Amino acid sequence: MNSKFLLGVVILIIFINFICASSDVSVFQGQYYKGTQFQQGTFTFKFDIYDAETSGNLLGSYTKNISTGYWGQWKTELTGLSSICSDTTKDYFVEISIDGTIQSPRRRLTHFDYLRKDINETTTGSIKVESEIKVPLITNDVPIIIQASKVGIGLQTTPLAFLHIIQETNSTVNIGTMIDAYTYDTVVGSGIILRKARGTLANPQPILAGDTIGYISTRGYGTNGFSLGGIGQGDIRILATENWIGNSQGKKIQFKTTARGSNTMIERMIIDENGINVTGNIYSNNKLVCLADGTNCLSGGNMKIPVRFSSTSDGILIVSTSYLPFSIGGTAKITASPASTIVDKNLTVTGILWNAASIDGTDISKVTLMKSTSSKTSFIDTNAFVNMQGVTKGSVLNFNVNFSQGDLMVLKYSGTGGSQRVTDLSVTVIGYYN
Repeated sequence: MNSKFLLGVVILIIFINFICASSDVSVFQGQYYKGTQFQQGTFTFKFDIYDAETSGNLLGSYTKNISTGYWGQWKTELTGLSSICSDTTKDYFVEISIDGTIQSPRRRLTHFDYLRKDINETTTGSIKVESEIKVPLITNDVPIIIQASKVGIGLQTTPLAFLHIIQETNSTVNIGTMIDAYTYDTVVGSGIILRKARGTLANPQPILAGDTIGYISTRGYGTNGFSLGGIGQGDIRILATENWIGNSQGKKIQFKTTARGSNTMIERMIIDENGINVTGNIYSNNKLVCLADGTNCLSGGNMKIPVRFSSTSDGILIVSTSYLPFSIGGTAKITASPASTIVDKNLTVTGILWNAASIDGTDISKVTLMKSTSSKTSFIDTNAFVNMQGVTKGSVLNFNVNFSQGDLMVLKYSGTGGSQRVTDLSVTVIGYYN
């Protein structure tokens, strides 16, 4: 018995309909004839699904009573076929029998995965994934995994966070995450917004004082693997400072680092809801100010604002004692009073640096920081001094001399030896307001 079925093109169209409709319904149609005679009537069709062109495993079976038309044409729908043929790495075949007679050979089933490789497709509605989606990209062969409500880029395993990105490269470019914004707006730009609520998605609740709103953290790889949460990290954290009710939404920023030889983070700085307060005086509208000389801005809970005072004297300093004002291109004075400067905030002096165009001789040539706590006529030497002795450039940075707001300070130059001369001396006193 010769029978012929026109299946190939029709099956492709059917599976496109299945994808767009988001339903597991497959449509088969063809013509039934013997020799040159079309068969019209009602016949018993059986559709057996296998995983091989011959032999193989029977995966499913459908039996239908189908009525053919004048030209032997027939059409039927099979439900659940896509679920049976769900492994896109395998081939599947259908064996059709009519009234108990097998219509050889088996026909290959082309399912939706093969269509999607080469044909652009537009769909509406939603796609539900029960386990995971793996999308190998053409560029650099970077896979994308969507699994258990988590997205992984560049992973071969389950993502460890809601978004987990891995990039392995020896290049110094194209590493990290980039966000571009194109706008004429002066406020809107590229950014990351971290939001936090108590409760659940269906019933969110206000956050409370002490709650972490969001944080940025780093974790490095050591001999024991990547550091765990709260261990061996750097951390910038934003916390609520009150229960958030209405417009009461106070918060602070906390900075933590880890010391050498340790894996425990330590809080180094906090900018609270009132900003920065320096020794009872508001500094620069409560803003944190750190100068560029590398001095700490915060240590042991006390604010340190780095500061420097410079004195540059034109001309030659000789053996006799003279006093250097804190100014550029100033003239040395024979008394301390006209050269002195008022300290405007509580001050700690930590070092003296000097540089001279030339120094004749190696006799003692000292620069001493003097202090007065009362009048401009009663200065005393502090223990902050340097002895240049022929060295034109140098520094001493281990002082700890304290001044209170309103004190006076001045630099005193003194030398010994008849031939000692210092030309164009520049001196800088460094320290910090506290």
